[in-house]
Amino acid sequence: MKRSFFYTLIAQIFISSIGYAQKQITHQQLYWIRYYGQYVLSPDWTLTLEVEDRRYFTHNRQLYWVLPRINVLYNLGAGWQAAAGFTYYLTTNPADPEKSSSVTVPELRPHQELDYRQNIRKLTIDHRYRLEERWIHHSSGSELTPGYSFNFRFRYQLQLSYPIINKPQPAGRLTAKLADEIMFNFGHQIVYNSFDQNRIYAGLNYGISPNVQLELGYLNWFQQRSSGNQYYNRDNIRFTLYHRLKF
Repeated sequence: MKRSFFYTLIAQIFISSIGYAQKQITHQQLYWIRYYGQYVLSPDWTLTLEVEDRRYFTHNRQLYWVLPRINVLYNLGAGWQAAAGFTYYLTTNPADPEKSSSVTVPELRPHQELDYRQNIRKLTIDHRYRLEERWIHHSSGSELTPGYSFNFRFRYQLQLSYPIINKPQPAGRLTAKLADEIMFNFGHQIVYNSFDQNRIYAGLNYGISPNVQLELGYLNWFQQRSSGNQYYNRDNIRFTLYHRLKF
């Protein structure tokens, strides 16, 4: 069953690549402002909180609110963590900065994940496997309508981190990051866009104190729309404030 699902995804990606000339690609530029709080409750339990505002450079119009994403992680040992969480997500439609906002669509998104970290000398390699259940509010394009649509999404992220300026304490440490994340939709309502999106990220993280870090990076976000032959190719500048507390 798992092998059949994997082969189906590979086949759809291959067919999609053959029809590249028929793709309609919309290019957009955005900036993301994010707060990422990490609260260490004990050696085994950690709570994280994310709030993120994603806006177009054009007219400074908002596209998405992540408000918030909460994650509870448990240390399994040997580099592994298990986690579960919830995201309240708001999408402003239409997804065109030249048009005024007409409706804001809520999404309810619980998730489960496994994380694995390995170190090769100074290089840190992080793997994240996340399964999301997505309840997206129905809308007519101009107003919300009753009910929700539902589908699953699987996400895999690989991230490499390497210290350019290495210090024993976080303050003054400069770290380079490179990451790629791919996402797949599945469910009864998914017809043409089993491949959802791919995100490539490169950034620099600097520790300004033992508990606070600042990060600036570039993220390329390539996303397939539900029609199957329409795509967004978005260039994003992302700024993150990391805040870590131990209780």
